Amino acid sequence: HEQDEGIRNNGERVLCSVSHKRITTQDAVAIKSSGQVMLKSVFDELAKPSMICPVTGKKFKDKDVISFVKGKSGFAASGNVEAKKYNPTLT
Repeated sequence: HEQDEGIRNNGERVLCSVSHKRITTQDAVAIKSSGQVMLKSVFDELAKPSMICPVTGKKFKDKDVISFVKGKSGFAASGNVEAKKYNPTLT
């Protein structure tokens, strides 16, 4: 059983490749060149300053980083809700 099988589409939990914490609605990133998924807080602290994947040791570039959008739970109190007034202009 390898811990870096982080992303799964069959309903099983997703784990940070570095901290092994469960990723639910936290911000997360993936490094395309190494295939690793981690919490954004871990990425900012360990990977971003050196631009080296903390799991594989491979160097990466900004274009290799994919940010995941935080999921919502479906409850009204979950996440931030912001209303904006739309003012269309005719040109």
